Amino acid sequence: MMHLKAIPERDRPRTPTQLSKMINVSITNMTSKLKALENRGLAECLTPDEPKSKIYGLTKKGKVVRDKVRTMNG
Repeated sequence: MMHLKAIPERDRPRTPTQLSKMINVSITNMTSKLKALENRGLAECLTPDEPKSKIYGLTKKGKVVRDKVRTMNG
């Protein structure tokens, strides 16, 4: 769940490129991580109809999990 921390507390949606730079992974790796988060209902694409420049944010469930992870990790 380390990649869940990439989406900031202030809940500002981000592109995969922005997120990949934040956690220092390749864009390919970030895309895989976002798909995994989507499949678990933790993140969602806010611009699904856009062919490029996808923007992702956390779902309500994702925000709860993110907050629990941050609490556990201090």
